[in-house]
Amino acid sequence: MNKQTNGLRQMRSLFVLPVLTDIVNTSLTSGVFSMDLKQAIVSPILKKNNLDCNELNNYRPRPVSNIGFSGKVIERAAILQVNEYIQANNLDEPFLSAYTNKHSTETAFLKVKNDTTQALDHNRAAFLVAFDLSLLPSMPLTMTSFFTAWNMALVSRVQYTGGSNLTLLAASLELLLEVPGDAVCAIFRLSSSVEELRLWLANNMLKLNDSKAEVFIAASPQNMNRLSNTTIQIGSATITPSSTIKKLGVTFDTAMTMSVYVTSLCKSINFLLWNLARIRRFLDRDACSNAMRALVLSKLDYANALLLGSKNKDVARLQRLQNRAARIVFQVPRRHSTSLLLNTLHWLPLDKRIKLKTLLYIFKALNDLSPVYLKDCIATHVPSREGLQSSRDVTRLSIPKSSRRIGD
Repeated sequence: MNKQTNGLRQMRSLFVLPVLTDIVNTSLTSGVFSMDLKQAIVSPILKKNNLDCNELNNYRPRPVSNIGFSGKVIERAAILQVNEYIQANNLDEPFLSAYTNKHSTETAFLKVKNDTTQALDHNRAAFLVAFDLSLLPSMPLTMTSFFTAWNMALVSRVQYTGGSNLTLLAASLELLLEVPGDAVCAIFRLSSSVEELRLWLANNMLKLNDSKAEVFIAASPQNMNRLSNTTIQIGSATITPSSTIKKLGVTFDTAMTMSVYVTSLCKSINFLLWNLARIRRFLDRDACSNAMRALVLSKLDYANALLLGSKNKDVARLQRLQNRAARIVFQVPRRHSTSLLLNTLHWLPLDKRIKLKTLLYIFKALNDLSPVYLKDCIATHVPSREGLQSSRDVTRLSIPKSSRRIGD
């Protein structure tokens, strides 16, 4: 049976592959994409399950579009060629985290937190404006590489309007602006920059959903008193800054302590552990261990590098959840020691998981395996004079000076 199946696959490849190759080459050389290949089954998806389905702005800008096999192959071939051209000519945009190798949501969050905590350490406030984007009807649905080129133009535009830091994700963008002194002037500059950005986006087949924009201020308690009555005008909407902002499952608070995020994470994991404990008697140990890795440890590991330097009590709260997960796997009492259980399961304690993830990103940054903006956050050690033993260690890093304020 296997020999017959392999024979059929080889025969199908011999007959289908030349025809498919000819179709792809003809489409790329002539610049024509047949209308028959553009037909697709489009499934719109709500951004959140509790949103009104009758409001178009509540849907994701890129719905699930299932096109035919031949069209998908042509699209893939075009994307590979465009990406090769972008990389060969060094046209990659370092702040683009969507559809880009070596980038992820966690690397983008690390950059945002690093810039925000540095602003707090210098006794400055930081404005983080999160925009919600929608495609205009004339914009094609499957344009990952062209989305990259569009974002490169967007970064140039934001730099022109005065935005200091920009993070680009698949369906949204975040603009970070430091406020060094006069808050009134900074807010005016931010509002004017946002208005210019709105006009530029509208001329390039994208629009900002004004009412869904979020403004977040990270500042010390003294600076927060100065900015307590601040509002930002974004189009026709007047946005009041919130005390927290949540993006892709991560919540930032005004002091950047990550305590709010830890609280929401504990609620989510407690719910999972409660349900797994209810069905534990129907699972063997291996099945329960796999379920814990897939459901619980994946949540503990997501963006856990952001927890480096967090309060010990917050890390201890998450460690108790990991201990509880180990007790459920082995079905032991609540007061049973978990050190041996974690070793048996080969689960690192939470504080070591955080340090491991941080060291992994440092290793990647030093070996060009991470985004450029992470490498720029790391400074190598420069010895005071030559001939010292420390001057031979190229992996030694310098510790930046800190005034140990909020955000240290």
